[in-house]
Amino acid sequence: MLRGRRPPKGVWPIGTRVKVLPGLSWDREFTGRIADPSPGAFTFDRWDQWWRILTTERGTFRSYWVIFDEPQPDPDDVGGGVFTEAEVDERFLERLAD
Repeated sequence: MLRGRRPPKGVWPIGTRVKVLPGLSWDREFTGRIADPSPGAFTFDRWDQWWRILTTERGTFRSYWVIFDEPQPDPDDVGGGVFTEAEVDERFLERLAD
């Protein structure tokens, strides 16, 4: 875990305000902040910090954990619930002024 250390160059720090853009997972814009996953948050993989690098057949991407300002509907409508936080690909994030 990187707690207590400065993030690597180019990584947005915890607390950064962001706008989540429609696209890959979400169908509308909304805001939130970068944070560590909350205890008990559902994640497909273990998160040791607030960001990670994923390599797929489509390329290498950075994603962040974002806690939403307001709950968001399940983007796939599979779970039938709402999300209060989730992993978001940085290509679908816009940094907001502090």
